[in-house]
Amino acid sequence: MASMTWSLQMELANQPIRFIDLRPGEIRSQFNDVMGYTHQEHDMYAENLKRASEIYDGRMRAAPPPERVAEILMKITERGGSGSPVVASGNLFQARVAPLLAQFASPGLLRWFMKKYYGLRR
Repeated sequence: MASMTWSLQMELANQPIRFIDLRPGEIRSQFNDVMGYTHQEHDMYAENLKRASEIYDGRMRAAPPPERVAEILMKITERGGSGSPVVASGNLFQARVAPLLAQFASPGLLRWFMKKYYGLRR
């Protein structure tokens, strides 16, 4: 979505259109409550899946509700044409660090970082 927004901003730069790239980060919702993880005990990835799902579940419990993103979007639209076209919410990592890593780090470095972040062994 970010690439599409950026492309539209460039292509329609001379038009009276404002594009907003809203990057909400993780949002706590009912979807998270019903989402399940399935794996077999003999599955070679079972340990990694369990570890990653525990970390993810903890982050979802700490994530803001959808209403928080709606509040941010309302503030953006109320201020009219001023402000950055990219708006990120979420914690510091989601809003600032991860986008920088995604933009400038190599795929190999990103994989290494994600393995460390989630405590994965394979």
